[in-house]
Amino acid sequence: MIKLGLLNIRSLSTKALFVNNMITDHNLDVLGLTETWLKPDDYIIINESTPQDYCYKHEPRPKGKGGGVASIYINVFRISQRAGFKYNSFEVMVLHITLSRETNVNDKSPVMFALATVYRPPGHHTDFIKEFADFTSELVLAADKVLIVGDFNIHVDNEKDALGSAFIDILNSIGVRQHISGPTHCRNHTLDLILSHGIDVDGVEIIQPSDDISDHYLVLCKLHIAKTVNSTSCYKYGRTITSTTKDCFVSNLPDVSQFLSISKTSEQLDDVTETMDSIFSSILNTVAPLCLRKVKENRLTPWYNEHTRTLKRAVRKMEHSWRKTKLELFCIAWRESNLSYRKALKTARSDYFSSLLEENKHNPRYLFNTVAKLTKNKASTSVDISQHHSSNDFMNYFTSKIDTSRDNIVTMQASATVSHQTVHYRSPEEQFHSFSTIGEEELYKLVKSSKPITCILDPIPSKLLKEGLPEVIDPLLTNINSSLLLGYVPKTFKLAVIKPLIKKHNLTPKN
Repeated sequence: MIKLGLLNIRSLSTKALFVNNMITDHNLDVLGLTETWLKPDDYIIINESTPQDYCYKHEPRPKGKGGGVASIYINVFRISQRAGFKYNSFEVMVLHITLSRETNVNDKSPVMFALATVYRPPGHHTDFIKEFADFTSELVLAADKVLIVGDFNIHVDNEKDALGSAFIDILNSIGVRQHISGPTHCRNHTLDLILSHGIDVDGVEIIQPSDDISDHYLVLCKLHIAKTVNSTSCYKYGRTITSTTKDCFVSNLPDVSQFLSISKTSEQLDDVTETMDSIFSSILNTVAPLCLRKVKENRLTPWYNEHTRTLKRAVRKMEHSWRKTKLELFCIAWRESNLSYRKALKTARSDYFSSLLEENKHNPRYLFNTVAKLTKNKASTSVDISQHHSSNDFMNYFTSKIDTSRDNIVTMQASATVSHQTVHYRSPEEQFHSFSTIGEEELYKLVKSSKPITCILDPIPSKLLKEGLPEVIDPLLTNINSSLLLGYVPKTFKLAVIKPLIKKHNLTPKN
């Protein structure tokens, strides 16, 4: 199940750490927020609201103050934002959420659903019914599974409310279900709604937060979309490299003498390289097979200490007493203890980062990374890139730019003039004709000093290569020197994994 929350936060600026804590307390996979009241560049606040291992998407109000919708979600989902939904009567952000193979263990095909977060400002808008009907119809036609959540400011609990009746009629005509039946506002009206099409929703729970947080209530529900793993953990493909893996790998190596002769042609070098890669990959799959492993996610905030934990227990105790007795005395105590807890949490966070910066004041790279982590946009950059954008397209694009530059240089050599005099370009006196081969000691130093970074195209992990280097250094050295003598890079090494990223989170691939 996917656990989803919805809350009209009424200004996120002073409640960021509360939202962060609320996500981890309720173990939410997705939280929809309305009325964030944030500007497009308020990254510090939305970053504070986002726990570790979570990402967010935020759509601020285009003009004026107030408004704004956001979604904070666990990063095991693949998210892409769909643009083009602009309406006069309500604000909306549409996300396409894909449950990848890593999260959907029992199904090899990914499952996708559309999540729309809506905020309709209060007041009577004559064009709302038509605009929302058009929006919902388009969304339902584009996706089999659709979930619409948000603050609609419509009294659907009042059967005599004309706008509410017309709104329900629209939902019924499109085949969309409404799942909230209790009050979601302090004035006992049902304003925050969860609408679904093709998705089973149950476990709806409405929780009243402290009145200094919001006059709206927190709405929780569970989505039954596919059989997925528990939200506190995720499944990832990986290999288990132990202390005995190197010995098993080396013992399975064949006779390497066949790889100790210098390749005479580029075709021969390609064959030798591909054979070595195939042997290494095959042995690795035998001694350390790729398998699906359950990885526990650590979501605790690093600044959460014993003092804040004690204050949090006091808040829960006062909340429990108030809900049990409904006495004003306990309500006031709950509000005061909640305020103390939020202040302590903010102080603990400030102290944590202050000490972190002080300890690393002589490490500029760490300081810049820390500041960037706090101030820059952390929204997920995942987008749906159409399949016709292949690696060859990118390679051909940049190759054509180089060819064009070379042609321009040739043209300049032939016809460039300064003050009506022809400019002659002379070739450099020293020219580079060949590479020098390397020795075993140099290769050993290069491999041992390299970073332990592994690409998915590598036949074996860097860690395993370093540990087993003495046994494989001779064929590797021969292969590298063959490449240097021929001035040719094997085809296997010309492959790359290209992941296009959108520079700005609000752009689409077409821009």
